[in-house]
Amino acid sequence: MLNRFSETKVGSIIIIKIVAMVLAVEGLAMIPSICAGLYYGEHSAIKGLVITFIITISFAAFVLKKYKSYNVKLNIRDGFFVAFLSWCLVCLLGSLPYFLAGLNFSFIDSLFESTAGWTTSGAFVIPIRRMPNTLLLWKATSNWFGGMGILVFTISLLPTLGKGAQNLAASETTGPKLTKFASKLSDSTKISYIIYCGLTLLELILLLFDKKMTSFHAIINTLSTVSTAGIFDVGGEIAWSFTPYAKFVISIFSVIGAMNFVIFFLIVTGNIKRAFSNIEAKAYLVILSIASVLIFINLIIADQYPVLKSLGYAITQSISFGSTSGFSVTDVSHWPAFSQAVLVLLMLIGGCATSTAGSLKVIRVLVFIKLIRRGFYKRIHPLAVKPIMLGKTAVSADIANRITVYITLYLGILLLGALLISFDNKDMFTTLTASLGALSNNGSGLGDVSSGDFSIFSPLSKFVSLSLMLIGRTEIYATLIVFTKDFWSRD
Repeated sequence: MLNRFSETKVGSIIIIKIVAMVLAVEGLAMIPSICAGLYYGEHSAIKGLVITFIITISFAAFVLKKYKSYNVKLNIRDGFFVAFLSWCLVCLLGSLPYFLAGLNFSFIDSLFESTAGWTTSGAFVIPIRRMPNTLLLWKATSNWFGGMGILVFTISLLPTLGKGAQNLAASETTGPKLTKFASKLSDSTKISYIIYCGLTLLELILLLFDKKMTSFHAIINTLSTVSTAGIFDVGGEIAWSFTPYAKFVISIFSVIGAMNFVIFFLIVTGNIKRAFSNIEAKAYLVILSIASVLIFINLIIADQYPVLKSLGYAITQSISFGSTSGFSVTDVSHWPAFSQAVLVLLMLIGGCATSTAGSLKVIRVLVFIKLIRRGFYKRIHPLAVKPIMLGKTAVSADIANRITVYITLYLGILLLGALLISFDNKDMFTTLTASLGALSNNGSGLGDVSSGDFSIFSPLSKFVSLSLMLIGRTEIYATLIVFTKDFWSRD
């Protein structure tokens, strides 16, 4: 089947080789969780991890040894197929630790938890209190690797791919185009992960200063915050019982995780002026600020909370939905309709391109708004030539067209997902926001899914939801393009 779209047999072997490398990364990522299981004496929970570790590492070792000398450039079609196959296998094999833990988790629930973890969606179907520390750390670890994209990490280990690395990265990178930090893409990805690791370490250190948070909880929350995956209800310490200091740190790093990583590279290299002139970042911060103010005013008018609590909840929940981290510090399902509408809008927009956040991305929304404005202008001045400008940069017609198609496709998938979930006969608000929460990788919604608990749905709706998570995380095309006729055509 691989040879049908790959130009040569060697190309097919390279696809298998890259997938093997991805699975090797997944296997090695299980080591900390296995060690945690040994430390906590959770031998039953370790079983699934050890079995999966053996499967992934054995397969990777066999393939990498057998095809060690094979190297070839990947074309765009190969890149999309590698992305699709890698994400599906990573989520599938990542479900085995849950399924084989001896805790009677169903396969669909295990697959849901794995997919939610790797796609950095805060949704869950297995109550956190039923999970041993071993599996909690495994989910947090999958959050962390999924945040930057496991393929992006693998690219940094495969410098021999050459231009093929660009095609591979393009199939997974979040945003309209890939921004490179260095002349070689492998160097760019290494820099990305250095920044990512630095931010992770910094947040962990800051959370460890909170004396009410254990080291284990600090690790879990760090891994799931910097990846904008959301906060776990670890050991019954639900998010809204955290100290104000912990909430502040987590909120700040949720915003940081949703910012374009190019900005941090520019700051590190001394290009402060360029970093602070980034249009998308400034627009993102303005959106969060306006949303916070609007919700704050609405909560005050509705007399929902005291002034300081209203301000705190408005800021933290705006960040939660705007960064698609989906953490919760209060039950927003009882908020006024206007505040909930603002949260839905934030969830739809999402964070910045080249970040760990999901959804449409601010840069796409900015270009789309400018396209609408130009449409009105052209109605009045039909012969005028008016390019779409982002600052001093003109947006090409090709990119503008891609963004328009992407947003249209995104909204269509959102509605289709809601239509399929509606077979469970939940209220429309729950149904629509469940679809949006999954597709945006926020993980939570409003109504009955405001806490991110998708256990209320049937197995079919759970499968639809996890599919939406995967589609959203891979920026739609990497998942759906393999189901098109043109993809399998030789032309």
